[in-house]
Formats: sequence, structure tokens, C-alpha cells
Amino acid sequence: MKQLITIVLCLCLIMTSTITVFAESSASNGRTNSFKNVYEKMDNAHKNIVKSDLGILDGIGLDENSIVDINSNAEGKFVYKYQLTPNTTSDISVSEELNGVLLDITEGYLHNQLLIDDIGDLYLDGFKIDFSNAYGGEPSDALKTNYLKTDWSSTAFTNSTPYSTSSSGSQFNPNLSLGQTISKITVAALVAIISIFQPWIGIAAGVITSIAGNIKTLGEQVYPNATFLSYKLYWYDSTKSQNYIIVYTQYKGTFWMQPNYTGTSTNQVAYRRDSYA
Repeated sequence: MKQLITIVLCLCLIMTSTITVFAESSASNGRTNSFKNVYEKMDNAHKNIVKSDLGILDGIGLDENSIVDINSNAEGKFVYKYQLTPNTTSDISVSEELNGVLLDITEGYLHNQLLIDDIGDLYLDGFKIDFSNAYGGEPSDALKTNYLKTDWSSTAFTNSTPYSTSSSGSQFNPNLSLGQTISKITVAALVAIISIFQPWIGIAAGVITSIAGNIKTLGEQVYPNATFLSYKLYWYDSTKSQNYIIVYTQYKGTFWMQPNYTGTSTNQVAYRRDSYA
């Protein structure tokens, strides 16, 4: 697992050199106008800082398209305001520390610091997140490198595509000891944690955000003092012949606020469409 987190951190840092701020879909989003206006007035040095920050944040599931504003704090760090859900606004700053990357997150009265260190450990408010799981690997199609485009959706792309009733791939069943009660954890921190502790490279940030929002709601309503998160993730191939030109996959996840998959749960379904060369 440490290797997976280290790979994620490395990918985040690599992305800082390749990310394009305000891609077409983001620039056309009216919610980002304030952010865009501030960014366009920056000098190149500050623009490079923003690119570096967004490379890290995008890499852990915090999508640039959700940013509605940008400010700076007393330490001179940029603070990015995210609208993660209709009722959740998150102020997030990024610090590249000697031992990793530190996120400072504020949502209303909630405040978290999430450290992703460079040896593969994750800390929430100083508490190490302990991890145990049974993990069998990636879906076979996720290993292909000749696809042209991958799309994600929370609803089926087509009603005429049936899926197998038994899991087509391996399972990913983690138990996470969060070291902090769910009532004190921000949605943004949950997004980052789930993005790191899941096996599907390239999954849409909106799917992760929806999962985090559902977990936060369940925790507040049923388990406000829970300090564990356990979940099971499965994927199901379409049973319709697809000829590997367009491949559809259904993903299902069940999430509990108790260890070992006990208590009340919340479910999430997502769909992936891969278009291949």
C-alpha cells in the first residue's frame, strides 16, 4: 500500500509540469470566472505556483472544475475555494514540505490537515491512517494502453447494455482507521483519502466527490463518532459483445462507517466507457 501512495504522490508532482490551467471545459464554466480573472492577472512566477498546486490537487481527486475562487492567506499561500457539493465549500491550500505534501482544509467550522509523506504514509491531523485490505489488482481493460478516450458517469451510458451479475474482476476491500471521528473530517479530506485508497486509475473526480459526500452524510446522521471506514469495490463487464471498440464497465461500491463491513452502509454505482483505437 505504501508503494501505491508513493506512486500517487509522484504522479501528483509530475502533473505539476503538465497541467493546463483553465482547460476549455473549466474556462467555460461560469463558476470559475473569479478564479480565472485572478489567475490571468498573475505574473508567470505566481502562475507556476498555481499550476504546481493544481497538479497536486487534481492528482488526489480535487478537480479544478470545482474551484470557484482563489485568495491568499497570512502565510502568502494560495487558498483555493472549491464547491464540492451544493452545500459544501472547501478552502484548501497546498504546502510542499520536506517530507511530503501538506493540505490545509477548512469547511465552515471544520479544519483538517492532510499530510501525504514521501515514504508512503498518510496522516490526518497528525494521526496516521492505518490500512489493511484484500486486493486482487486492476480490471483487465484498465491495463490496456490503446484506448483513445475514457468517460465516467453516475448513470448508465445506454440502457441497452446489460452487465454480468457476478464480479468480472478482483475485489478491493480496504479497512481504514482514520484516527479522527467522521464528524470532524471535511468532505475534501475524504475525497483525497478515497482517491488514494482506491484502485481505479483515471476514475472521474465527480464520482469520488459523490462517494465522499454520501459517506459524510451517513456519518453525520448515523455514526458521528465513527473513526473507521471500510468498503468493498467491484466491477462488472458488459455481457453484450463489444468488440473492444467501445467497452462498458459497471462499478459498484458499498461503504461502511465501521470496520470489517458492518453497520449501516451507503452505496455508489458508476459507469465507465472506454473507446479504443
